[in-house]
Amino acid sequence: SSDVCSSDLTEDPGTDEPVSAYADGTFTASGWVIDSQYAIFEYEINVNVTVSNGLITDISVSFGEDRSEDPEENDYYIEYALSGRTKSGKFLPGVPEQVKEKQGIQGVDTVSGATYTSRTLIQLIGEALEASASLKGSNA
Repeated sequence: SSDVCSSDLTEDPGTDEPVSAYADGTFTASGWVIDSQYAIFEYEINVNVTVSNGLITDISVSFGEDRSEDPEENDYYIEYALSGRTKSGKFLPGVPEQVKEKQGIQGVDTVSGATYTSRTLIQLIGEALEASASLKGSNA
């Protein structure tokens, strides 16, 4: 499930230090942004989540092979979701900033004006974190 969140941090009883549920490394997930209401834009994105010392330290996004019919408009949606800029010009925390702050995807808000892109980013970041958590669990 995509419910990897900051509650996955527990304390090490010997040190009172948080113990992360994430293995270090860069974890990748790919998927499609689809406007489920109008199906007028679809494009593939790739997400890389970097975990260092058990903490989410970097999230990068790139386009996949298929950029759809309007790649320039897709650029806006990605920029809005990453930066937190809304169509009305307000700046709120972007998806990566929220994930790094919360150390997971639970409670991360979508960015107005880039809702479908934000939802897909959150889902893919969750998938990458699941891969990290799974690797951490297999090495325990």
